[in-house]
Amino acid sequence: YLSCCSAPILSPQGDVIGVLNQTSPTDTRKLSPNLSLVQQSVRTIENRMFSGRFQQQVVLSVHSRPEYLRSSWQGLIAMELDGYIQAANEQVCQLLNRHRKELVGRHLEEVFGTRPEALLNDLHRKGRGQLRTRIGDFFCELLHFPNSLPLSGRNRRASEGRSKKKVTSKSHLIEAPELSELAGQDPRLQKGVRMGSRALAHELPVLIQGETGAGKEVVAKALHLDSRRRDNAFIAVNCAAIPEGLIESELFGYQEGAFTGSRKGGMVGRLQQANGGTLFLDEIGDMPLALQARLLRVLQERTIAPLGAGEEIALDIAVICASHRDLKSLVAEGHFREDLYYRLNGVCIRLPAFRDRTDKQAFLRKFLRQLTPDGRQIQIASELEQQLMTYHWPGNIRQLETTLRVAIAFMEPDEEEINSSHLSDDFLEELTGLAEPVTTTQSVGNNLTGNTLKDTEILMIQQKLEQNNGNISATAAALGISRATLYRKLKDSN
Repeated sequence: YLSCCSAPILSPQGDVIGVLNQTSPTDTRKLSPNLSLVQQSVRTIENRMFSGRFQQQVVLSVHSRPEYLRSSWQGLIAMELDGYIQAANEQVCQLLNRHRKELVGRHLEEVFGTRPEALLNDLHRKGRGQLRTRIGDFFCELLHFPNSLPLSGRNRRASEGRSKKKVTSKSHLIEAPELSELAGQDPRLQKGVRMGSRALAHELPVLIQGETGAGKEVVAKALHLDSRRRDNAFIAVNCAAIPEGLIESELFGYQEGAFTGSRKGGMVGRLQQANGGTLFLDEIGDMPLALQARLLRVLQERTIAPLGAGEEIALDIAVICASHRDLKSLVAEGHFREDLYYRLNGVCIRLPAFRDRTDKQAFLRKFLRQLTPDGRQIQIASELEQQLMTYHWPGNIRQLETTLRVAIAFMEPDEEEINSSHLSDDFLEELTGLAEPVTTTQSVGNNLTGNTLKDTEILMIQQKLEQNNGNISATAAALGISRATLYRKLKDSN
C-alpha cells in the first residue's frame, strides 16, 4: 500500500502556489511523523521565498519564544524603512491571531507598539553579531536590510533624513518636516499628529483647525508623507483664494466645450489630479454652500463627473481639510453643511497658536538652526529671546519664520548672536511696545482688559493699517499674513 501526505505552499501574499507531497509504502499508522516533516519542509521553502522576494525591505524574524527565531517556525515580516508592513507570513498571522489583510499596510507601531526608528537604533547599538531585541511582547531578529548595506550606514542615512522629508510625487516635489519634529515637545500636538497619522492609515478624513500661520498646510504635507500615499500626488486647494465662480471647475474639471470660454481639450480638476494621493482643502470653511453639497456626494460615492462629462470616474483619495474658522460655529450659523462637517471630521487636529505652545523656547531654537545657512551656530541674545517668548505672535509660525530670516540676513558673516539691531524697526517697536501689556493698551487707544484675543487682534490690525496709511500689502507683510487673510479678517470685524 502507498501512503500520501501533502501540505500547500503559500506565497508571501498568502496565495497557494504549489503543494509538497510525500508518497511512500508506509503503514497509515505512521503518517504523522511524515506529515510533520512535510509541513516543516514547506515552511522552509516559504521562508526562503519570502526572504528572496523582499530584497529592498527590512525583513524581521518574530516569535514569542527566542529559540524559534531563524527556525522554520519563525514569523516573518517585511517592512519599509518608515515602518509600514509590506508582507507577513502565516506564522506571524497565527502568533498575532490576525488575518494577513489586517497586518499588511499597517504601521509597525500599530501592531507591536514599537516605532521602526527605535527598533533599528536598538539593533544598531547591539552590533552586527547580536541583531536581536524585543518588539512588544515578542522577540525579534533582523534577517535582512535593504541592498545589503551595513546597518550603521543605512541607519545614519535614515537619521540624517529624519529632519526633513522630500518625496517626488507624480506632480510635485513635496517637502515637509517629520511629524515628530512638528509636534516638538508639546503634548497636545504630539497626540494630535499621532491620531492624524493613524486616521489616514485607516482611510479616515483629517480636519486641521488653527489660526492663520500656525502651519496647517505643513502638517498636512507631513501627514501625507507619513502615509502609504506618500509616493503619489499631494494636491492643495485654497478654497478662500479661488473666486466663487471658478472653484467648481477648478475642483471638478470640465470637458472641452462644457461652457463658453472653456479651454480647448478641457481641464483635469484638482480632485482627479489627487487620484491615488491626498487632497488638501485649505480654508474649507470658505467653500460656497452649493459646492459643499457636491463635494459631500463625491466623498460619499467616491466618484467624480467633470462638467460636461457623461460618465463618472472612480476616485481614490485621502482627504485632509483645514480652516482657521470654527466649523461648528459655521454649522450653527447655517454657513456650513452639518452632514459635510461630520463627513470631514474623522479626526480633528487643533494646532495651538505659537504663543500657546508649551515648548516655545525649544521650538524657537530648533527653528533657528533649520533656517540658518551653512550650518552656522547662531544664537539669540538672552534678553531678546525673553522678549520673543512674551510676544503674542499674531502671524504665528509664519511671522516667526519671516522675523528670523530678516534677522539672519541683517547679520554680519562673523556675528554669532542675534540682537535687537538685527530686527526691522517696525517689528522692534511692536515687540518692545507689547512687552508690557499696559503700554500696549495705551498705544492702541483702548483699554484691552477683559477683551478677547479676537478683539485685540482687530485693534492690532487697525493700528497697523494706520501706520501704513491704509496700504493692505504693507500691513499684511508687517503682520506676517497674506493679503487674502487680511481682507477676510477685516470683513469679519465689520
